[in-house]
Amino acid sequence: MTDIKSSSGSRVPPTKLPINVFEIGKPGQATEIIVHNGKLYVYDADGQTLIDGGVIQTQGVAVGLKSWVHNIIFTATDEDTASWGSGTIYFGDGSSQAIDAGNTGNIVAKTYVYYDGTDTLKKTTDASFIDDDYILLATVEEGGAGTKCVITVSQLPSGTISAEQIVTGLLNADRIDALSITTAKLAVGAVTETKIGDGEVTNAKIDSLAAGKLSAGTVTVAVDVGVGNVKIDGANKRILINDGANNRIVIGDV
Repeated sequence: MTDIKSSSGSRVPPTKLPINVFEIGKPGQATEIIVHNGKLYVYDADGQTLIDGGVIQTQGVAVGLKSWVHNIIFTATDEDTASWGSGTIYFGDGSSQAIDAGNTGNIVAKTYVYYDGTDTLKKTTDASFIDDDYILLATVEEGGAGTKCVITVSQLPSGTISAEQIVTGLLNADRIDALSITTAKLAVGAVTETKIGDGEVTNAKIDSLAAGKLSAGTVTVAVDVGVGNVKIDGANKRILINDGANNRIVIGDV
């Protein structure tokens, strides 16, 4: 068995003996590579361990190559501005980075919000910005007039979308397919009178009006049948039958 130690840039001397230690660089100084007992050890220019006995140490790996999660909450402020609260990015090596609250300002194009190793998130509209030194945290796109911007966050805690993640007013009639909301998808009592606009329920939208579909006290205003020939007047507690000009039969208070 023999030990071989070679300074950086020098030639490795030939040998026919089994090698116990193979070392490149100045011992104890960066940069150094050691092969010993079947294991590889590599140190960078700052003396940090990159590979320890064949195990890659993430302390010496660029932030963009580390595994990570975060708890930063992004919020759509208006149609062209997104903000985020303070939070933390947690890395797979056990380290973490506190992040300050901030916002995008008024965007004019798709904007990428990213981490660059500091406590302040950065933004850019250049899609080619990403490299090993950055982590993309969110993408922000302008919303339409009267709506809010659309935020796509990286590393969501799950693959589902909760009500809190939908911008108020974003799901309007233009974004819902016709007939996609069926009776089976509505909870009992979900559609109340306060959720129906005045004049929204017209004759064309009523298939039938059987007695079983009316609750006591439901009809409190006049309901006309046959262009006013028969009127159920719940407010005055009476039924009127008209010939087109005059009331001919009145049941209830006159």
